[in-house]
Amino acid sequence: MKQPNKEGDTSYHSRRSVLGSVAAASGTAAITSIGTVAADGPNKFIGKTYDPVTDKEQGNATAVLDFAPDGLKGTLSAAGFDIDLGVDEPLSDHGNNSNSSMYTFMKNTDEYSVNYNGKNLPLHGRLDVIGSQITGTLKRPSAEYGPLAFSLSPISDGITAEDIGRALKPDRRREIVTGFSEVSLPKKGIPTSNSVRNMYTSRKVEDNRNIGDNTGLSSEIEPSDDDEYDVGAIVRNLSPESSDYHFYPSRCDKDSRTINWECQYATFGTRRYDSDGELMTSEHEIAFSNDKRWHMQLYFEDPPDPHVEPCDQDEGIPFQTNIEFWAGHSDESDLNDVEFRHPRPKDSDDDNGTNSEFLGTVLNIVGVVGGKWGQIGSTIVGYALLNGSGSSGPSVSDTGTGEKQEFYWDLPLDDYAADNTGNKYFPAHPDDAAGANITVDNKAGHGHYIDVRTRARFEWLHLEYYDAKCPCEHSGTFAKRTTTDLIDRTGSYKSVEV
Repeated sequence: MKQPNKEGDTSYHSRRSVLGSVAAASGTAAITSIGTVAADGPNKFIGKTYDPVTDKEQGNATAVLDFAPDGLKGTLSAAGFDIDLGVDEPLSDHGNNSNSSMYTFMKNTDEYSVNYNGKNLPLHGRLDVIGSQITGTLKRPSAEYGPLAFSLSPISDGITAEDIGRALKPDRRREIVTGFSEVSLPKKGIPTSNSVRNMYTSRKVEDNRNIGDNTGLSSEIEPSDDDEYDVGAIVRNLSPESSDYHFYPSRCDKDSRTINWECQYATFGTRRYDSDGELMTSEHEIAFSNDKRWHMQLYFEDPPDPHVEPCDQDEGIPFQTNIEFWAGHSDESDLNDVEFRHPRPKDSDDDNGTNSEFLGTVLNIVGVVGGKWGQIGSTIVGYALLNGSGSSGPSVSDTGTGEKQEFYWDLPLDDYAADNTGNKYFPAHPDDAAGANITVDNKAGHGHYIDVRTRARFEWLHLEYYDAKCPCEHSGTFAKRTTTDLIDRTGSYKSVEV
């Protein structure tokens, strides 16, 4: 992530004097380049709810929030809900980003929850506070529902809901979001058309049917140690998997700037060896009545650039907030062919230490692998899952209808620990890849090819402008959410006898 060199920049420091912030009130330091919020009483905010995938607007949002040393309390009115926060006790900041504060909540009473397929789905919420600006999401723990974002600014700053509405960029998102025209937002409530399962995308299929059996294949390296896995790519990208490259005029001179990012995604399958170290089944094969682990991995070859001018940008913004993974049957497969089990990471309410064990998994990439992944050799799951339970930790659901099954991961992200040697704010290296994995249990007869579908989408927080003034003189900024396009891949394996 490109950041300005602020060492010795007196204009930067004089314009951005630290006046005290929400995070400072709760005992942490913060950069306050976009104003501050008083910590001595309720503050009124106004803004918009919108789809972070397409930037399509839903409606107005308001909040009355009290930031005190012991936490956050108040009321958030958004998407038709009036949500009381910190009723029993103030919400605590449990994020790891020194430049922002982060609060989460869950509401499961009748006025907030819905029933879907016989399951009660609560309302999950997250708020990120940067200086005087707030952005967050409302969600439900199911692949049926997508994210709904909100952005709020203090009324005392003279900002209106229309100001923030002007800063949403659906025309810019239209250029990169495949299913843009299919997304519609309800007047109230949480949308479904933008969910990781329901959203339309141009599906790509990795054709493995010309591979044949494993005759002639041999292991390219010795079988790995017990704490590592040899894997090959089942589905992978030979070009940027999800990317954006956008020119826009500078607000302060005649030059133009660019916003760009590029992420890489692949699904890997484990290899099996016999006692002599000879390859029994490749990544494209699963023995009848046997299983393999399939690993979904994503990292940013080029992390998202700031959406604002260098003179108005702070260290640590943009930063990661969430990632979704999905795995399920294709249109041509069902439970008679393949069953999915043992997801990692697990739901935070049923963790038992498995999520900490899941992080740090080493995958040795072997076989024929194209694109960026073929140049790596190994990849490690090392991104920063947000610890906690309920709305503050991983949500993993196993659902399906009839002969179909799916697993859905909704994983809130935090900053890496201070000793992380890579990018603190994004999984920007194969050694810090975001990932999820699952057992693929083969039930198909010998010689059959079975399709499995996987999906992924990454979300982050950044700053955006709502006016056309030069930010070095007047910074009309607010905080918002955005995502990659939905990545959709179908891979196949062959059922074999060994």
